[in-house]
Amino acid sequence: MLNSRKFLILSIDDDPALAELLERSSKVGFPEARFTFIRSIGTLTEYLQKPNLQLPHIILLDLNMPEADAGFSLLTKLRNESPTSLIPIIVLTASDNNLHIDEAYFKGANAYMTKPETYRDWIDFMASLKSFWQQTVTLPRAGIYSSL
Repeated sequence: MLNSRKFLILSIDDDPALAELLERSSKVGFPEARFTFIRSIGTLTEYLQKPNLQLPHIILLDLNMPEADAGFSLLTKLRNESPTSLIPIIVLTASDNNLHIDEAYFKGANAYMTKPETYRDWIDFMASLKSFWQQTVTLPRAGIYSSL
């Protein structure tokens, strides 16, 4: 269990306003959270190819990316590539479409959540992330992803 150490979160979303919202709400709800923000498939590919990459503890993935079907394609890519195959992926998107939910789980999402609507809801969301992903579950050891 991780407690007061920094908790790395990779956010994949094309909305630049989301970065500020996550940073602000995490200061209250999950102060240990540290974010890396990715806004496109190309940027994700560059990120994953960095030498000595410190992998995130969890990934937040929006399905609604500008490229057609990009969110589901990214989910499949993240699940099938060695460095990210074991990292929990939380789909965080605006859609509550049952077909999207089913497809996300089928393609390997660990959780599916619709984006909160108010700032207070974002703080609660961050506190929930902290409670479950940092304080409750046991995540795979850092670095284990590339050695399996």
